[in-house]
Amino acid sequence: MKYLILTAGLCFGLIACNTAGNPKAPAGAQEVTKYHSKEIGWTITVPEGYTLSKTEELDRIQEKGKELMENSLGEEIDMSGVKHLANFTKNQFNQFQSNIEPFDTAADGNWYAHDQLLKGFIYETFTQQGIHVDSSVTEAVTISGKQFQHYTFSIYGPDQQVILRQDIFGALLNGYSFGVNINYNDSTAYKEMLQAWQSSVFQ
Repeated sequence: MKYLILTAGLCFGLIACNTAGNPKAPAGAQEVTKYHSKEIGWTITVPEGYTLSKTEELDRIQEKGKELMENSLGEEIDMSGVKHLANFTKNQFNQFQSNIEPFDTAADGNWYAHDQLLKGFIYETFTQQGIHVDSSVTEAVTISGKQFQHYTFSIYGPDQQVILRQDIFGALLNGYSFGVNINYNDSTAYKEMLQAWQSSVFQ
């Protein structure tokens, strides 16, 4: 069965890698203020103080997440169709991630059913790793005239205090499953990334 990838691999990979220090941007990345995806007609402005993540870093994190998902599911997962879009970071735990994956409703089924399946799968994979996690109810939100499914995971440390939150948005656009994941543990960084997301434009 085909599972929607959305941002699941990056979600798990970010927790698993726990890399020291901030991910570095490629040369000249600090000068890039806008990102545009022709596939879904989306443009977002990168907030000041954030840098674009290297593709190699994203691939490394996603591969770690893929391993966790495959161990939980008991079968291989094909991520070859996933394309990274705008991914920018302020520091290790405050990151904006987005990607797309082709989705054909005739072959892959109902997108909304898959989205809810993915939500349950993310929760199960976290708990199987011994991570205490809570999830919010799924709600519909509108970003630049497009409707998204939205929910939040709260991840707890050994002392039962929240160490990371993940805001997840998903939609089916132009034949692609489009996912946005805002990872944060700082309210100011969250507001900056959320503002950039809410101010982004779909053509």
